[in-house]
Amino acid sequence: INLFPYIMKSNLKGGIYMCDRSIDCPFCVEYTSASPEVTGSCIQCIVHYPNHTSTLFAVDCGTFQEREYDNLNYCFSFEPKELEFLLVTHAHIDHIGRIPFLVKKGFSGPIYCTNDTKQIMDFSLRNSVHIVKSNAGKKGYEPLFVSEDVANAMLQVRGIPINSFVKIDDHIRAYFFTNGHLIGAATILVQIFYENLQPINIIFGGDYNDRNMFFDVSKLPEEIRKLPVTIFTEATYGYMNSDEVDYCFEDNLVQFYKEHPDGIVVIPTFALRTHEIVKTVSSMQQCGLINPFTVYVDGKMSSTFNQMVASGAFESIPKDNIGFLPRKFKYLRKEIRANRYTSTSPQIIIASSGTGSYGPIVNYLQNMFNREDVLFHFTGYPVPGTVARKLYDAEDEAYVNIAGLCVKKKATVKFTSQFSAHAKQDQIMNFLTSFENPVFVIVTHGNQNPKAIIAEQALNKLNIPNVGILSNEVRFLVGSDGLIEASSTEYDSTF
Repeated sequence: INLFPYIMKSNLKGGIYMCDRSIDCPFCVEYTSASPEVTGSCIQCIVHYPNHTSTLFAVDCGTFQEREYDNLNYCFSFEPKELEFLLVTHAHIDHIGRIPFLVKKGFSGPIYCTNDTKQIMDFSLRNSVHIVKSNAGKKGYEPLFVSEDVANAMLQVRGIPINSFVKIDDHIRAYFFTNGHLIGAATILVQIFYENLQPINIIFGGDYNDRNMFFDVSKLPEEIRKLPVTIFTEATYGYMNSDEVDYCFEDNLVQFYKEHPDGIVVIPTFALRTHEIVKTVSSMQQCGLINPFTVYVDGKMSSTFNQMVASGAFESIPKDNIGFLPRKFKYLRKEIRANRYTSTSPQIIIASSGTGSYGPIVNYLQNMFNREDVLFHFTGYPVPGTVARKLYDAEDEAYVNIAGLCVKKKATVKFTSQFSAHAKQDQIMNFLTSFENPVFVIVTHGNQNPKAIIAEQALNKLNIPNVGILSNEVRFLVGSDGLIEASSTEYDSTF
């Protein structure tokens, strides 16, 4: 990773970002980030033109979910009023969760995303208001945003059909291509033009996946892959290949029902993953792997999102993929949830949240964790500090504190990462090597180890002299032909 002396800064003068360089100022983009590791995605981009004017825009604006970075949610490394536009890759909270706060702090420009992302953003942010308020109250903070801030932010969102483009101004266009990470997710190509100069092409991969069980993910068009391009790539699971994933979910359910024919399976899930779990269980029943027990979905966000998918609300899902509900399927109301705690009938309950730390799943854990005929099967990584991690570490027959209730562990607890929507190392490298003329690669969204692994892999397999690892401690200046300068930096945060 090459670092060069850095001799350019951007100062705010009269509402316009002005370049401090000499008259020979290059046509380039300056990249910085507020995110040290995984969450809190927000890439700041300053386009510097040869006429000494600049355009400030950002890609994503998410919340920090790591405890040690919680204070970063309340500050920006730029002045929100000076941000001209925002691009959004997808609608997970760590990529959109600070957008209402950004608007509250003065950002008034357009927000561009796909039509499906716009729908999910509205749904997710509105349903996050009470969580934001609750979390802030526990820590003695002001809520990051309230319902009015969400409504104001959504007025600025402009939905774009997938696989189409928008002309942002006379110099900048953005293209939104299909990405398998989430319904509505996009890989974004930004093209920046200046008279008589080679355009600057930038690929923002977002959180990337080359597959999705509900829709096909095509390669980027050949003409795009031939461009000289700077590529942003995530590295979340850069430490493993896709063939290392343990696809154990189906086997675990089959084995459990062999041992407990009248048992109950409870599946903690993230709201935006509910449809995938429902479809998987439905397919298992159709194939005869498990009996056609009643399948329940519990939780307002999980139920609503699953209904949206099943009703054909999203343009990216083909109509023949929306008939995925099991024959015996019900949405559970909280008023009758307690009936499930003592039931002895075989059934499958899919309940939010995936971390086990909030939502209706907490009630199931408190009331059913001491039953030997129950399997709790988590569908995501047990993040340290969550109930899922507490259960992951607990021995059989151990006593576990679940939201203030001490419960003896008698239930079976299983975990799988097979539903993770992030690309693995081999998929990331297939994505990068599909480009014929990469001029620079910037690795982001990941802990330090996977970032370093992907950076080394990119250096070994791509014909480029250097690779950037973006964090809140480094700044890159990149032109149409590649890296110009890089430097370590410290932020002056704007509250």
